[in-house]
Amino acid sequence: MSKFKQPSSKAIRRTYYRQKGVSLLEVILGVAVAATIALASIQRYRSYEMDKDIRIVNTSVSALMQAANGYFFYKCTELQQTPAGKTIASPFQDFTDVGLLKTTDRIKNPLGGEFTVGYSADKTTDGKKYVWHVSVKAQFPKYLQNLKGEVGADEATVSGNNVEFTWVMTPSNHYANANQGQSPLADRLSLFDRGQDTRGLVNNAACQVVTKVPGTS
Repeated sequence: MSKFKQPSSKAIRRTYYRQKGVSLLEVILGVAVAATIALASIQRYRSYEMDKDIRIVNTSVSALMQAANGYFFYKCTELQQTPAGKTIASPFQDFTDVGLLKTTDRIKNPLGGEFTVGYSADKTTDGKKYVWHVSVKAQFPKYLQNLKGEVGADEATVSGNNVEFTWVMTPSNHYANANQGQSPLADRLSLFDRGQDTRGLVNNAACQVVTKVPGTS
């Protein structure tokens, strides 16, 4: 009578896989499919995060532009004392102090550095007048320079490993009419625009986007 030999666990596993019909190629294909699905999910998540960050940047720039525009007409006499203008950086207390920004919590740049707001005056070609501009600037990593269009920047300047985006606008005294109710000062600016409220505000006639260069005729 022959003795029965117990098959090894290795032999049992080989028999099991042969019976199941699972080959090495099928295992590799399964792993490849799983990896492809995982990679696609990661890419979709990154795309979603990028779109969200771009929306935050656009919202922040819009809020700063509105505040900066209102500040120009609120402080134009002070600003126009020198063509060099003025730079306002975070936490933008100049804007919050007069109610042009209720809070700076929403002013964020998740893709790069902090925003700065600047006022400048460029001479016209005849050298007799200044044209005022409001600008918002922020630095981003160089590899994001192709986002210029998506964030609506007017200029992109590459320096080292960074790219500086600049948004530029010409001040408009229609600011208040377009933004009533967004700040305590907005309604006053609207009245000021129509000559109905001048309390603590500068002379409307002095708030000119185009000003004369001193010493020219």
